[in-house]
Amino acid sequence: TIVVEFKGREVAKKTVFLDTPKKEMNIEAQILSFTLNLMLPSGEPIAGAVIRAEDSKGLVDEVISGETGNAIMMLPQGAYTLKIIAGNSSLEYPLNLEGASSASLILPSYTNDGFLIALSAAIVNLVIMAVVAVKMMAKRAVRRPRRTTTRKRIPRI
Repeated sequence: TIVVEFKGREVAKKTVFLDTPKKEMNIEAQILSFTLNLMLPSGEPIAGAVIRAEDSKGLVDEVISGETGNAIMMLPQGAYTLKIIAGNSSLEYPLNLEGASSASLILPSYTNDGFLIALSAAIVNLVIMAVVAVKMMAKRAVRRPRRTTTRKRIPRI
């Protein structure tokens, strides 16, 4: 028995009997092409996204989307979970691959840099602290001045 594996998955199997001589033997294996196109709602492509194809045995393939937002995977026929990580966003997409196919996904919450979000939060926090500090200083300035008591002088005799 001859078993053909692709990325640790059995894709073809053929039993050969040695009692009949053969010069050639064909073994057909189905390896399918899957193309994924990632884009923003504005239609801009998402470059640099990580796409992982996993099945019940674990990771089968991992690719990174190119400048045009496209990623091409070669996978055996079967059921997969695609995990897409782009910036701070991640998405899981079920895929039942029965033939060569393609899909386009729009990632609405995609952000390219988490640093910008953290920086924005820090700026908002600083503005709030500044407003509170100004209000506290204004309260102190409005306080009434202390009354100074002056002693009455008693004339000396």
